[in-house]
Amino acid sequence: MNQNLLTISEAFAAAMKETDGVLGAWNFGSVIHGTSDEYSDVDIIFLIGGNAWKDMEAKVSAALSEQCDGVALSWGEGFNGHSLISNSYLLRKDGQVLQFDVVLLNQDCIREPLCKIHYMDLSEKDIVFDNGGQVQELCADPPHGNPWSCSLDRVITTYYFFLHMTAKYLRRQDYFKLNQTMRTLYDMHASLLLAGYDAISWGGTESRLHFLPADRQE
Repeated sequence: MNQNLLTISEAFAAAMKETDGVLGAWNFGSVIHGTSDEYSDVDIIFLIGGNAWKDMEAKVSAALSEQCDGVALSWGEGFNGHSLISNSYLLRKDGQVLQFDVVLLNQDCIREPLCKIHYMDLSEKDIVFDNGGQVQELCADPPHGNPWSCSLDRVITTYYFFLHMTAKYLRRQDYFKLNQTMRTLYDMHASLLLAGYDAISWGGTESRLHFLPADRQE
């Protein structure tokens, strides 16, 4: 991982640890799965007490700004709300533009499905800090498996449905809708091909392809 990004991450986490209402933090993404490289971004999750939720997004932006030469851009997911906030930041540092992803989880909503995705298979080695023991409690009984997975029957049905839609939009020459349906068709096609060889319980098609058994990679 980029050294500037590592430095920012460590200083930012230290600042957040001292912020009122921040209960704990853990790493997410490529770092915990051992797949990070020089192009990887930071993915860090913070557990926030319900009473501190309202102002925490602004505090995150302020803390990040103090650790770099400026926040060039902040982009939030469309599902952000009272239980979860997932924002990506582009940070300026020494002439570089670096991506930094932050997820905030509301402790009061921690058992909601969208929150549970973010502590799947959580273990002690992933913890950055734990101010009150709440992160350890999540480690004691985390959800397991792949939250995005579905039955093979569902994959097959989805594949054939979107195959029909692709043919329809191709005949109509509706290329904007065709673009969307072909993306889903690609994912379902890849999921079918990978169905018998999945070696990981996390990530989408692009991650699963990297973990095919060696004898199936040729």
